[in-house]
Amino acid sequence: KVGGSSPLTHPRHRKLPRFSGLGAFLIPGTTITNQTDKFYKKMNHLISSKLDQSEILAAIFHPQPGIRNKTPSSCEEFEILVESDVTLGCRLFTAQPEVPTIIYFHGNGETVSDYDQIAPFYLEAGLNILIAGYRGYGWSSGEPTVSALFNDGALVLDSFLEYCQANGFSEQVFIMGRSLGSASCIDLAYRFPE
Repeated sequence: KVGGSSPLTHPRHRKLPRFSGLGAFLIPGTTITNQTDKFYKKMNHLISSKLDQSEILAAIFHPQPGIRNKTPSSCEEFEILVESDVTLGCRLFTAQPEVPTIIYFHGNGETVSDYDQIAPFYLEAGLNILIAGYRGYGWSSGEPTVSALFNDGALVLDSFLEYCQANGFSEQVFIMGRSLGSASCIDLAYRFPE
């Protein structure tokens, strides 16, 4: 929810912008080849059939559910609707609408609120930062899975770009991840290389 309004939604049929790059940031890049697309489809099958099993999920995810603490004055809270009954809790810390924004995917065992004291350093550097949550972490609902981690990352990006257009924010967006969050970044960079 933004400022107490309804949850952000995403247009399921909207084409996402394409970016590329590995590691912390997305930079303009190349297109996906047919060979790459086939590989990615095989990886999706592997994820859903092999990695989303309870014993593997227990080893990968260490959600820290928690109540929502007081929202810092320099940020807005978002709830991004990723399924009809699942929302991701996120916080946008804003320096200025016209400066670039980092979408930050936090580490395992952390929550969005853990970055309340770190976010001001990004603001001082002249950057906005959106801290993205995961299913079952913090005040986000749902249960974490590997397939949801990847699908939700794209929905966070799409929802934030929609927010930028509607609210006059720069659409210059970078992604950054720590630990578990680096998986979301690499997946986004791979899927959206332009």
